[in-house]
Amino acid sequence: IDYMYHLQNVSTDLQKLTEKFDVVMSRENGVEGQNSRQGGLANIVDNGTRVQQILEEMKRMTLDVNSEVKGLREQVKVMRKDMRQMKRTNEHLLKVINKLASKVASK
Repeated sequence: IDYMYHLQNVSTDLQKLTEKFDVVMSRENGVEGQNSRQGGLANIVDNGTRVQQILEEMKRMTLDVNSEVKGLREQVKVMRKDMRQMKRTNEHLLKVINKLASKVASK
């Protein structure tokens, strides 16, 4: 019984789709069809413009990201330089402390 009910629903849906298809086809063949095709062209042009805008925005974002990365690289260079300087300073301080410790120990 459930199968019959389901088949009836499918049949009704197919009937509705067929009617809609017929309406669409009659529009396509008439004046409305020409207008809708022109509207379709306008949509394509709009979409093309939108795609162009998106591409330009992506290009701008890429340039922003690239300049950001460049800035970060510069910061990393400076930080590495500072760290090398700190390491040299620490090594020097360690030598001085060791000298002082050995002098204190020898007294």
